[in-house]
Amino acid sequence: MRQSSRKLLPLRSLWAGWIAVLLFCASAPVSWANHVHMQGGPFLGVVLSVAVDPRDPQVLYAAAYGGGVFRSRDRGASWTVINQGLPNRQVFSLLMDPADSNQLYLGTDQGIFHSSDKGTSWKPVAPLLKGRNIRALVFDPDSSGLLYAATDQGVFQGKGVVWRQGSRGLTNKDIRALVVSPAGKVYAGTFGGVFKKEQKGSSWTPIN
Repeated sequence: MRQSSRKLLPLRSLWAGWIAVLLFCASAPVSWANHVHMQGGPFLGVVLSVAVDPRDPQVLYAAAYGGGVFRSRDRGASWTVINQGLPNRQVFSLLMDPADSNQLYLGTDQGIFHSSDKGTSWKPVAPLLKGRNIRALVFDPDSSGLLYAATDQGVFQGKGVVWRQGSRGLTNKDIRALVVSPAGKVYAGTFGGVFKKEQKGSSWTPIN
């Protein structure tokens, strides 16, 4: 009995030490975080995209899947819902035209929508993509107004009502992210890895 008691003492001390550490961590202030919650924000839905007007940094936009689109004119102190013209609030992505911040594009589960009045109203564009999930939108830096759209059925390119599929070389067409480099290369994040399309290129190559 004495030997078993002696063996339990170090174990009890170890548990006591761990409990003390956990209590300290729970009570200590989180000094390494610098995030600030903006009151009055888009609480409904999951915020998937945020944009700032470069010509007026007071103006912010937030797109929330399940909540729709929100606009703030006071750096996030208050928000207004701007869903006029949208069939529902299932929004994936928001893109601002770098040449004209009045022009916004929205990727939804019903295709692409466009606003020419800072999101006050929305109209559908790209009939080819009607009813598709638009996960991401980017501009082609070499062609004014040309957009790339990431969908669950590949990548599409176009502007206005003229669109075409541009998925040659993609081994997985479930696209979740797009980004364009300053050199004009387009990168796509898919369920099958990362792919790249060269400037002026017509096909994708894996870079995994």
